Amino acid sequence: MPPSLTFPDPPTLPPALSRLFEFNAFPSSMESNLIAGYTEELESQIASVDEATVFLSRRRTELLQSLKKVQTLRAPIRRLPPEILQEIFTFAVSAAFDFGDISEVTPPVYNFAPWLLTRVCHYWSTVALQTPALWAMVFLDLDTLGQRGMVPLTELLLTRSRNVPLSVKIFCQDFENRRDPILDLAISHSDRWRIVDLYMSVPCLNQFVTLHGHLSSLTTLLLSIDLAEEEETDLDAAFWDAFAVAPNLRHLQAHSWDKFGFRASPFTLAWDQLTQLSATFASNTEALFILAKLANMVECKLAFTTTNPLPIASTTIRLPHLRFLALQNEEDDFPHIQTETMRKRPFLLDFLETPALQSLTIRETADETGVAALITRSNCAAFLTTLRFHSSATEIAQDAMLRLVAKLPQLAWLEIADFNGTLLPLALPTFIRTLASQWERFGRSKPSRLTVRLVDHMY
Repeated sequence: MPPSLTFPDPPTLPPALSRLFEFNAFPSSMESNLIAGYTEELESQIASVDEATVFLSRRRTELLQSLKKVQTLRAPIRRLPPEILQEIFTFAVSAAFDFGDISEVTPPVYNFAPWLLTRVCHYWSTVALQTPALWAMVFLDLDTLGQRGMVPLTELLLTRSRNVPLSVKIFCQDFENRRDPILDLAISHSDRWRIVDLYMSVPCLNQFVTLHGHLSSLTTLLLSIDLAEEEETDLDAAFWDAFAVAPNLRHLQAHSWDKFGFRASPFTLAWDQLTQLSATFASNTEALFILAKLANMVECKLAFTTTNPLPIASTTIRLPHLRFLALQNEEDDFPHIQTETMRKRPFLLDFLETPALQSLTIRETADETGVAALITRSNCAAFLTTLRFHSSATEIAQDAMLRLVAKLPQLAWLEIADFNGTLLPLALPTFIRTLASQWERFGRSKPSRLTVRLVDHMY
């Protein structure tokens, strides 16, 4: 029963008490009784007001909740047509899938997209179930999800994806020597695999031998294998041919292998199909061997962990479509061997001809003369817009670098890193002034802006 909102008038202060405010004398016994009675009456009315305030506050909260709830009936999202809602759902699921990294998905999986979208309301559930692309992003963490209920749940996911090409991410490190029914189920749909990210250990790799000839839709492969050297003999020989027949494969990213990096030699791959490659090879000789096979390459990022002497006499590798090239040395003992390595020719660049090159990144793999020779040999100076040059092996020849930049009229980004104290800080003003003067001489042909980034790890 809510309290009445009609309150009595405040009690009137007795005249005997009013006079007390004019003096500092302590109240008499009779006056003290009057004060006690008046105080009790005030406290009683204050309690009534407090009780009413609590009631009003509670009622206000209830009314606000009702107001917000009814206002949602007119929310713009309710006016979205199914096609727009499908696009929003697709973006949300893609973000949750986080392709290229290991997402944090823990049981129960129905608390994550896309399953969660079916639990909001009937309309959202209908739209989600009518959008097979939402169910075509399959993430299987075989280490954390376990076996219970996952096979039927994965079957349901694949059924809801209908015939849409699949983006599949499979993570498995702590795998026992047994066949995994979830993995078998995913592999049974390999003809629909379009983008695949595999982060695997040896015991489960042998299940992939059945992929051979069943990757007709595969366009992108991200491969990370946790392989100790002594485990390589445990692999079925047929595994190396698992990805050999993939007529639409264009993008390969392979970094994590054993301690030596990715070794391409065991794999049978259609290298000439690839247009994008990002890999860390065991050596520069293997990287050179693979470069000769990349006839249609557009974007190439190669690293290697061992530098071997390259043959002086060798055929030039022409890569007519290559626009982006990055070469990086990742040797563990690099500070000890870098000087000798950088003084020895030829470099990987010396074997290449790249007439369409637009972006070049060199990290400890060539000197400025090697870069200049590539640009001259390829006749690509008019197209190059980005140059990143990182070298700590020898003293950088600033004059040679300035002459190189002077030949690049479309250069918009220049990054030079680690001069070992030869440029910064004393020589920096002269270098920048000369660089700016050269850039101005390009006139109208130059880009509207040139960004220069100089880094010296000595300071």
